[in-house]
Amino acid sequence: EDVELLEDKMFPYALHRIKMERFVRHRFPDATIVRLPGIFGKGLRKNFIFDLVFKIPRMFSDQEFLELKSLRPVLLLNTHLHPDHIFGNNFMKEVYGLSTKAAREDDFLVDGAVEVASMLGIKGIAQPPAVGEFLQGGDTVRFGQSEMVVIAVGGHSPGGLCFYSERDKLLLSGDVLFAGSIGRSDLPGGNGKDLIEGIRKKLFVLPEEVKVIPGHGPVTTIGEEKRHNPFFI
Repeated sequence: EDVELLEDKMFPYALHRIKMERFVRHRFPDATIVRLPGIFGKGLRKNFIFDLVFKIPRMFSDQEFLELKSLRPVLLLNTHLHPDHIFGNNFMKEVYGLSTKAAREDDFLVDGAVEVASMLGIKGIAQPPAVGEFLQGGDTVRFGQSEMVVIAVGGHSPGGLCFYSERDKLLLSGDVLFAGSIGRSDLPGGNGKDLIEGIRKKLFVLPEEVKVIPGHGPVTTIGEEKRHNPFFI
């Protein structure tokens, strides 16, 4: 009952060479799918995925959803490794052979994911697989003819990562920055001061028109958050 696919409320973003969609779940992060141009295999379009969470009960599985949309995942990225963002990683590993890329500073969170999930009221979850490759601030993730730069902002978790496309004026902020709020800092490794400082120094220096796609909730812009986010007024 807690997880629902709202296909009619997906958010498309028409970029220069890529298209993004999110499918929205109550209580849990909104998985972001980045669709690449061109055809892969039997009419399947290449794509990569941020923060895939769960299969969707009584509707159709993530795999069926991807097949319905003719998508073929080729890359899995995590903005951070809190349990509500990584329990789809088993599915991606088993079905598509993909291991996630994430920050080394968050690696300790994978080992304790099931225990932390239980504390948050999430039951019946298998242990997520290990991170396949570590990313750090300044790295570039390339896909097709597009790329996103990794911006490391700790505080919500020690290894929080944002992904920025300068050409498309687009930022995937994970749980670092939300519309009108910021990520919580009371979980293991969290630090509120680091989070606020990181947002000021690393995100608020981006152009104000940059569109921000957070891990939860509505889309916003850098300018909107600089002017109206209560944590920075």
